[in-house]
Parts: sequence; C-alpha cells; structure tokens
Amino acid sequence: LRAIGAVDRWFYAMKANSNLAVLNLFARMGGGFDIVSGGELARAIAAGGDGRSPGPRKVFNNMAQDDLRTQLVLALPARSGDGPLLARLIAAAAQIAPIATVVIEPDPELPILPPELAPAVEQIQALGIATLIARDASLARLVKADGVHLPASKAAPAGYREARETVGSRFIVGVDVGRTRHDAMTLGEEGADYIAFGIPAHVEDRDTARA
Repeated sequence: LRAIGAVDRWFYAMKANSNLAVLNLFARMGGGFDIVSGGELARAIAAGGDGRSPGPRKVFNNMAQDDLRTQLVLALPARSGDGPLLARLIAAAAQIAPIATVVIEPDPELPILPPELAPAVEQIQALGIATLIARDASLARLVKADGVHLPASKAAPAGYREARETVGSRFIVGVDVGRTRHDAMTLGEEGADYIAFGIPAHVEDRDTARA
C-alpha cells in the first residue's frame, strides 16, 4: 500500500475482492476501480468511485463492447435513511454505463418508507431509467414506481396474479422463475411483462445447480 502512493493513477480490479470496506479504503487513497459488470459498477459507486472525472477515484469501465451495447439492470438494497443516497448512486452510475432499469430491494428489517422513497424514485425516473420495487407491489404503487419485480418463489404464478391485481395493467410486473420452465410458460400466458431465469438465492450448492 505504501508503494501505491508513488503512482499517479492506479486502478483496483474489483474481481479480486469486492468488499465495500476494502473498496472504500482504496477510494480514500485516491485509487480508481476496474469494473467488468453492472454489479461491480454499483459497488464501485457506493464505495466512492467517480465515473464523471478523469482524475483519481475514477471508475474504469472495462466491459466488452458487446456489454456496452447492452443496457444494464442494477439491483440496489435500500433501508431507512437511504433515500437521498439512491438517486445520487444511480446518477453517478449512469455517467459510466447505460443503465436501463433499477430494481430497489427494500430491507425487510429496516424498511424504507414511502415518503422517503418516493422522491428518490422520481429523481431516478427523471434520468430516463425505469424503476422497479422488489417484492412489494403495494409500495411500488404508493411511490409511483414503474413496476414491481418478484423474486423466485414456489408460488410464482399466484404471486404474479396478486401483484397484478394490486398495481393494475399500467405497471410493469416481472417475475424471476428460477429454473422452472413450467412457471415461465404459465406466466408468459398470463401476461407477465418479463420473465427472468437464474439460480434462486436460497440454493447453497450453486455449482451443482449450474450443471
């Protein structure tokens, strides 16, 4: 770390260790970040990286050209007190990469309330970025988000129908179906706005699940 001080500009490869405490230390030392994904982009911004200036703490976008032509979806956790931070993070991220959609994931233990979340949603939407609320269709409607994202569950079709009834036809309702093709076909027929596939978060043996 002492040797780094003699270097004018340096970038830390986030794939080596994306712990926020480590990233924040490097940001305070004047370092930049080498990123290769939308998730790394969000963490770099949260740690203090800056994509708008060519100087220290810049986020260096090392994504392949095919990735750059693809607009990104960012998922951000949110708890009470995070409202003003959310809009600042997304505004900074949008300077670096094409952000199409933000999925805000409210913390169930320290929930962010509608009066705090609504201004952040409005500011993100003003950037031309669609804003979805994870899990909570009622909250999405209250804060006038663009829609709701439903994580993978064993009752995905029922969850979709409940969310659609809550928000109506003008809102986006998208569903993560895990790896269930049957649910994907059912939800497609019922009118889900998008279907996402992936390994559910509760699966511990992820290597076997990928096989």
